[in-house]
Amino acid sequence: MSLAFTSNGSVSACAYAGCWEGEGKAAGDSRYLSIIARDLPFTPNVNPQPNLEDVVILWDRQDNIALLKLAGYAQPMQCRILQ
Repeated sequence: MSLAFTSNGSVSACAYAGCWEGEGKAAGDSRYLSIIARDLPFTPNVNPQPNLEDVVILWDRQDNIALLKLAGYAQPMQCRILQ
């Protein structure tokens, strides 16, 4: 599983053979960043109906740990900043 996000709310959460991607709402302060993204589509879409999921991310900038809530899972993740 991989997770990429920006401080303005862009999200890409990938698992298995695809990703949930889109835009969410970001909020935070100097220590924490939270992102809430509703109804992100899964690509590639192989079903007649889109597979939409809500994604919630809480990132601790100090410890570089993020908590990801997606599709019934709660996953802690180690992060690094990419430029």
